[in-house]
Amino acid sequence: MSQSTRDPSDSGPHSLSQADLEARVRELEAELAARDAEIVIWQQRCDEVMKIVSHDLRGPLTLASGYSQGLVARLAAKPPNEQASVLAISQATYRLDKMIAEVVDCTRLDTHQLGLSFNTVNLGLILKDVTRKVGRHYRDRVITLDIPRRLPPIWGDPKRIGQVIGTLISNAVVFSRDPASVEIGVARQEGRVVVRVADGGVGIDDDEMAHLFERHYRPERLRDIRREGLGLSLTIAQGLATKLNAHLVAESPGAERGATFYFSLPLTTSDNLQDLAEYLDVDDPE
Repeated sequence: MSQSTRDPSDSGPHSLSQADLEARVRELEAELAARDAEIVIWQQRCDEVMKIVSHDLRGPLTLASGYSQGLVARLAAKPPNEQASVLAISQATYRLDKMIAEVVDCTRLDTHQLGLSFNTVNLGLILKDVTRKVGRHYRDRVITLDIPRRLPPIWGDPKRIGQVIGTLISNAVVFSRDPASVEIGVARQEGRVVVRVADGGVGIDDDEMAHLFERHYRPERLRDIRREGLGLSLTIAQGLATKLNAHLVAESPGAERGATFYFSLPLTTSDNLQDLAEYLDVDDPE
């Protein structure tokens, strides 16, 4: 029986010529370009919304927060029952401001639009400032700050470093059991400075630790504790730590046994200063 042979170049009626293939490639490239343009437009719209949220909403909120803090200070000598309502307003504006900040920062991290300004940083001043600000909103909590008299300068963005530390202290306060006490310490380890934030609160078990930095994560056993933000703060803190060339980790002996967070930051080096000098186009630092 004879067998017919088929030319491999003959692919039947569905084969495409070289010209057809090139035309199809051009069509696909045009479609991709159009979609890229749409993405740019949506990113611009997202930026506009973020500007509205971060400016137009936070403006009046900042005003309300300032007045409420002033009232809290004026009522400091009054009985606790007279301070309660004003303190509640102060804490509510603080939580709302935190929610807005979380939305803005999370969006900027997702779109790689969150810029940092690196420089030498006085960590001691940041710790004192952040601790004072958090303590102002939680006057019924005890926050202990223990730092060495002299700390070496670290390398990073002071605003974002303060934000990460503020998140750790606020979370420690919120998830502490009464009487709430939060301890903050600093130590130098192997070319880095490590900030330690410890509490004796609800703790973290092994299953929870695996999801700790995920968005909106909250263990079922903690549903009765009022959330300070949108459940994004630790996710944002971890993202900022990565951009800062820092490390953020947590440890806990288990549920109801407290937790400790470690925020490890790089020291300022001659290489850091050289990079900064080149960026600013100035002479090398002595």
